[in-house]
Amino acid sequence: MPPVSARPVLLSSLTLDKDQLQEVRDQLLATPWGQMATSGSPGRLGVRVCAPADLPVRRRLHPLDKAHVGDTLHEPFLGTDQARNVEIPLPSEAAGVQPDSCRWQVDVLDPKAVLPARWALNDVITADGTSWGVRSSTSGISIDSHGRIFTVTGTSLTQLLVQVRLRFPTARQVFSTLLAGAGVTLEESDKGRYTRRMIELWGDFAALAADLKEGPAANLLSGWISAGKEPGRVYQGRKYLTLADVRTMTGGSEESARQLLDGYLQRSIATRGLLLTCGQCVGTAFYRLEDIGAHFRCQRCRQHTPIVRSAWKGQELEPQWYYGLDEVAYQGLRSNIQVPILALAALAEPAHSFQHMPEAVVRRDGYPDHEVDLWAVVDGPIVIGEAKISDRLEPTKHAEARRCAALKGLIDELSADEFVMATTGPAWDRRTETLVNEKIAPAAKVTWLTNLR
Repeated sequence: MPPVSARPVLLSSLTLDKDQLQEVRDQLLATPWGQMATSGSPGRLGVRVCAPADLPVRRRLHPLDKAHVGDTLHEPFLGTDQARNVEIPLPSEAAGVQPDSCRWQVDVLDPKAVLPARWALNDVITADGTSWGVRSSTSGISIDSHGRIFTVTGTSLTQLLVQVRLRFPTARQVFSTLLAGAGVTLEESDKGRYTRRMIELWGDFAALAADLKEGPAANLLSGWISAGKEPGRVYQGRKYLTLADVRTMTGGSEESARQLLDGYLQRSIATRGLLLTCGQCVGTAFYRLEDIGAHFRCQRCRQHTPIVRSAWKGQELEPQWYYGLDEVAYQGLRSNIQVPILALAALAEPAHSFQHMPEAVVRRDGYPDHEVDLWAVVDGPIVIGEAKISDRLEPTKHAEARRCAALKGLIDELSADEFVMATTGPAWDRRTETLVNEKIAPAAKVTWLTNLR
């Protein structure tokens, strides 16, 4: 057998193809360690790529233990943390002189929360601070069976097994952790707060995205924030609708309009109330049902007025119910948060695992803050991007080039895999396409989304 210094280093992978491995090899050799190892002093080290089948081993490779392939364990969780330690299965066959002669990896995967394979996440994927031997990998969270460097003589194999509770961090925790090493912090933007609150109102992201797509619900929501006075009545800059108005906007039957409104009332997305006129200052306003009784207190002069016919003048013999939109939902829709939500929904549709966070402001010392619209982890890869109602990132070429440079820096700091350009328009401006392809495409795959509806 040749001396150690003369043996080549073989680089192989069960998941990466030959070209990807060659790229990894070139990156390793470009590091200070790689340059020193291949310089010939004290001895030249050869590094080459080979297929797993070509590795000089005495027996065929077994990447998985057949006795545990496809095992499904249902683990209790407390939020994002496991409630108990991970069960480490023993191999079906093992032979060794000592209990630690055989070590193996256990891969834990939540199909709905696949994490990026990034070493920076190693410290946040355990709930009890035990990060040794635990890493985020392309196969989920990989755990070293023993998880310890030193062992005590006489310790049994079952006593050597690692005891660890895992955490599947949220998208925000993933992005914050990856950027912390570069001195970058994230802060939820105003639009991000609106988005988060609207997801809470609708119950989940999918339900909100479904109502924002073209259809009766989207027509109703856009009608609530439209500047036009018909249908509906506008007071103090807000529009209030009757059941007949809702039916007109949605284009359906009275029953379907009633069901849609009832669903929104039950989730506090909409509020039922009356349009009443004060007998003292003649100010008209919307009063929620829960804020009125036999009298109502004027929002302008603060005087109490009985709810009698003079208070609902101009209406029917009895006051008519009106429906208003939740204020946060109103502000969110006025801020066009539907565009990033529809873009994220388009990314989530073909995905098995999808995590996201709302819009956030990126902050780093010495640089201006900037807001990024799209943040997601889609089946493991990291995706960020921009979502606009216009066809340009910025109004001028200089500002757009500066914006692209900032986004390129963020992609590098995150080691992002994909950058998304999404718009409600039919196409992006040619200048924008050119700048993005020149400055961002070399760093990450660029996906163009148009006609978001």
